[in-house]
Amino acid sequence: MACCDVKAQQVPDVCRELDVAGPEEVAVFGMDNDDLLCNLAEPSLSSFIPNALCTGHVAPTLLDQMMHGEKVAPEVHLIRPLGIKTRQSTDIVAIDDSEVVAALRLIREHTTTGIDVSDVLFQVALSQRVLECRFRELLKRTPPQEVMRVRIEQVWKLLANTDYSLSEVVTRTVFHHAEYLSVVFKLETGVRPTQYLKSLTSSEKDYRHQGVCCD
Repeated sequence: MACCDVKAQQVPDVCRELDVAGPEEVAVFGMDNDDLLCNLAEPSLSSFIPNALCTGHVAPTLLDQMMHGEKVAPEVHLIRPLGIKTRQSTDIVAIDDSEVVAALRLIREHTTTGIDVSDVLFQVALSQRVLECRFRELLKRTPPQEVMRVRIEQVWKLLANTDYSLSEVVTRTVFHHAEYLSVVFKLETGVRPTQYLKSLTSSEKDYRHQGVCCD
């Protein structure tokens, strides 16, 4: 866990230099939930959501007491965060299986090239049956399901953080047809890409309105 999103964003870069896979070998948490920083990171960063409203209430209250001559105890005021926004940097529990880690890295790094399971099998020294058994045991999903999950996450990332049209997103994520992407996206997320785009202006605001109460 890093002290802030800026520092957390540097951890995956160091991991790549050391040839350490994240999140398969190292999971990373940030602090502040800066949407731009978190979503531009690769992999995208999970981050604690600070209770800024509570902080903005407690700090001025203490300052006002001091300015009015009241004695304020020299104690630390801990503000409980609103929660955690999970993203790719903590999406997978650390895995002690080098072949599965290698397969996951291949899938993640080649999402936009149309990678499939046969490409993964060509790179890792496992049979299709063994690879599938290990994926089911460690991840509770099959290699094809993981490939599709990562591709849908890439679609979500492009929709949320760029001005690309849906047709351009289709091209960049190698889905070939908007209709196919729409069907798969809805199966995975419950909404169609066009519906998701319309929801972006409000869907991320809910957690900010949970009040200023804190312990």
